[in-house]
Amino acid sequence: MNRTARFIISMLAAIALAFPAFAHCGQHCCHDCDDCGAGCDGCGHHTMQSRRAAQSASTPAVEQSREGKVVEVIYLPGAASDSGMVEARLMAGSQQILVRLAPSGFLHRNQMDICEGDTLTVTGYWVAAGGRETLVATQMAKGGQTVPLRDGWGRSAW
Repeated sequence: MNRTARFIISMLAAIALAFPAFAHCGQHCCHDCDDCGAGCDGCGHHTMQSRRAAQSASTPAVEQSREGKVVEVIYLPGAASDSGMVEARLMAGSQQILVRLAPSGFLHRNQMDICEGDTLTVTGYWVAAGGRETLVATQMAKGGQTVPLRDGWGRSAW
């Protein structure tokens, strides 16, 4: 194998290994990491899957439901234009909560695009993220339509 081919392969491998962290931290850390002061290693978005994996495979997460008005829609980057995760800040009573929903393409295919001002009812489980609690939605309802997003163990519907 020539020198150029080895260089290209090593660069592609490095990008593939670094992409999840870059896609997260290189694009939106300002909204969570700066708030908690922990930097990208402590923001919690990288740990959601590891927290779910640590939970017993025979015990689903305890779910809670919340209803609230969307005050902010956050589009996290993804590998493709429709694969980026969507999060929403909801005003539920006097409390603002961060909700992890689903990839933007999945929501769009299910006619569940969201905007600021929409009222959502979400059911999900809580995880620690950057020193804050985030509700990972297993189900989302808007305007009389309900869409399952994950099962009780956190496995996605998309």
